[in-house]
Amino acid sequence: MAATLACTPRPGTRLPVSGGAELPAPAGLSVTADSQGLAVSVGWQGVDGAAGYRVYRATAAAMVADDTTLLAATSVPSWRDDRATAGQTLYYRVRAVDAGGVAGAASAAAMVTTSDGMADSRARALAWLNGQQEGAQGFRTTFDGTYGPAYKGRVEGRVADLDELPPVITAPYVAFSQAYSSGYVGPVSGTWGNVAPRTQYRVDVYSRSDVDYLQGSFALRADGTWTSGKTRVRAGAKSARLVRVADNAQVARSGWPRRVVSGVAVEVYTRVDTDRHLATVPLGADGTFAADGIDAGGGRLTARLANTATGRALNSTEWAGDVGYPSLVRSFTIPFNDPAYGYAGGAVRGGFRPEQRSWIYDDALAVFAFTATGQRDRAGGILRQLADLQQGDGALAFSYDVRRGQPFDQYIRSGALAWVGSAALAYEESTGDLAHRSLAVGVGEYLLRQQVSPTNGFDPSDQRFGSVLGGYGRYDENFVFVAGPIAWASTEHNIDAYFLLRDLGYLTGDDRYAQAASMVRQSLLTHHWNSAEERFNQGVSGAGPDTADALDLGSWGGLFLLAVGERTKAERSAQYVGRFRVTGADIRRSSDPGSFNETYTSAGPIDGYQPYGRGYDDPPRVVWAEGTLGAALLRLRLGHDISADLQSMRRLQAADPAGGFVQVTQGRAAPPYEFHVWPSVAGTAWAVLLTRDPGLLWRPDRR
Repeated sequence: MAATLACTPRPGTRLPVSGGAELPAPAGLSVTADSQGLAVSVGWQGVDGAAGYRVYRATAAAMVADDTTLLAATSVPSWRDDRATAGQTLYYRVRAVDAGGVAGAASAAAMVTTSDGMADSRARALAWLNGQQEGAQGFRTTFDGTYGPAYKGRVEGRVADLDELPPVITAPYVAFSQAYSSGYVGPVSGTWGNVAPRTQYRVDVYSRSDVDYLQGSFALRADGTWTSGKTRVRAGAKSARLVRVADNAQVARSGWPRRVVSGVAVEVYTRVDTDRHLATVPLGADGTFAADGIDAGGGRLTARLANTATGRALNSTEWAGDVGYPSLVRSFTIPFNDPAYGYAGGAVRGGFRPEQRSWIYDDALAVFAFTATGQRDRAGGILRQLADLQQGDGALAFSYDVRRGQPFDQYIRSGALAWVGSAALAYEESTGDLAHRSLAVGVGEYLLRQQVSPTNGFDPSDQRFGSVLGGYGRYDENFVFVAGPIAWASTEHNIDAYFLLRDLGYLTGDDRYAQAASMVRQSLLTHHWNSAEERFNQGVSGAGPDTADALDLGSWGGLFLLAVGERTKAERSAQYVGRFRVTGADIRRSSDPGSFNETYTSAGPIDGYQPYGRGYDDPPRVVWAEGTLGAALLRLRLGHDISADLQSMRRLQAADPAGGFVQVTQGRAAPPYEFHVWPSVAGTAWAVLLTRDPGLLWRPDRR
């Protein structure tokens, strides 16, 4: 098996082994599985004269305790193994190590057979994640022909990805009983259908020469027909329109399909300096559309697929040539009936569809999840795409539009970048493939330049000294991008940066990374740690600490403290996490735009953790899937049985039949929270990682 990155010997070295002459074999080796097979507690009796111990693991009883089976090094006579333990028969042996690094005799092997109680949940979550990568809900919209600025007449086109749109329905229709030529003059007749009561509708007949001229309005007959009677229709291209009397709304037109895709329509515009609306037509069940009597008027014709309930655009012929990023994951599945589905227009966020948005943090989590489950091609595809997007300075935009192939949020954040780098190194560790090392190195170089250090011109008296700053750029209250460096240092970002810089130091042997990680570690323990409350502050600025409460400060902070050997502080951090506990939450439908959710419900109470506390204005008291699973990982590493947490997350997952984990149990759409009851990559990928190989993430420092 591949040893963990945190305790793997450097290439070309062997661990000193004495053959058992110096120190005796540890006695009393015991192994116990818990948390539905996700962890194994390994314990033994201490050995006099031992400076530490090495733990070995294999899947065969005849295992040899050498560097090929090395699992971990520890200074105490116990180890908590969370490296892909579920659903296996595992054998463990231990050696004591003296002060010179010489290992003594190996213990007898101890065996444990673990369950995999979350296998079905993980399989459904993984299938959902696969779907988030396999294809964007693009609805690519194209014209069938070339329609220039001088064009007049009928335009036709088509829309792709019909399976992602609402169902096909039988639509109202109106038709002529025969084909009437442009030269025909006389009465006309036809049929109608699929509206009731008929007395609330009429048929308007038009003839077009230069423009459409109304020829008359006619009643619907009970037998499904209509006629102009004695009214003679003039020469010209003829059309019949089914109109609702109450508001004069057109509900159908001759030539329109009788079976259409519900919930959408195609809007045709011409643009000279601004858009001018020309027509709105249905989308046929076969994905085609057509609009008659179109006059480009010297402008550029465009057709846009729109959600008829919200008016939001879903795609446009303007974007038909865009090259997307299909390897990245779409961060959310947003129900079609949600007010946020589609592009609202105007200058909001540059005109991107939120259901096509991919946060790089989510991409990194997906790499961890795919790597943990052996889906190497999927993980590698994400990393290759991110490497292609990486800027010359090593940075990446905070998020991207996977359909249109361009940045969504332009700003840069150090923490999200560090996650990408760590994902690349985890992939390398698990597969032996170094193809994405340069991606992680590029991120590492960016973080080095963000560090508050003498190299970058900072004085040691700076309260942020040793920390990595937040990145570059922000959006103002009108979503206008404001360029400029970020001066604050986030605790979460620095935890993320610590693990990446540390692991780059291990893998590359470059002391710059090791020294930078040491400085981050020291800054976290001094400038970010709140000794009075025994927990991490949210961050540090030039003016001092930000003492606001956030869940990840406790959970991720606790994982960091365990990694650097500060177990007592890690236990205090875990106690701090208890402040965010929420019990008995449920997922309910809501038509309120601020908490909209008409799709997902839960069948039982859900326990977990809310994201924010003191220092935030009216923080939402909801169960946050991603944060709850991160807190569960901390509890797992501290030796707690997290079976109850896992069962609660099962109930949350059950809200989505497709297997995703909704972001929160109740929405809070308004900034600054912007939480939604949408299945999310973050929560789902955390679930896959936690239930398959939690030890892939943020292992303890090498001792």
